[in-house]
Amino acid sequence: MVQSSRVADEARNLKMPHGIGGIMSEHDEVLIVDHEKRIRELERLSNERTVKMLNFDEKFSAILKAIEQLTSKVDEMKENFDDKLIQMEARINAKIQALATEVNERIKPLEAADGEKWRKFVWLVVGALVVGAVGYVIGVIMGGHA
Repeated sequence: MVQSSRVADEARNLKMPHGIGGIMSEHDEVLIVDHEKRIRELERLSNERTVKMLNFDEKFSAILKAIEQLTSKVDEMKENFDDKLIQMEARINAKIQALATEVNERIKPLEAADGEKWRKFVWLVVGALVVGAVGYVIGVIMGGHA
């Protein structure tokens, strides 16, 4: 603003070739004042836009920083999630192994008991067959008929 007023003062002091006696006319002075007002308005707008751009740059920087922090947090959460997933998988596998061991321990006595019953049944049938055969042989020997 100071510069535009200095320019206007210099323009008033100049001896212009047009005008009466080399002095500026009123019309020229009005034009200079009008131009001075326009220059001041342009300087004001320029300053406002500069301030807005600086504010925008600050806000944009803040947004970029927030995005970087968010990205960092997401990466951290992903790593934590992966760790938790591995821990959960290990716990699930341990539980499955424990349950399998428990089931095997329960099944073994049942299988052994079933096997024992089957062996007793086979021996009973074999014993009955042997007793029947022995009885038949004794009957043939004693009675003479078959």
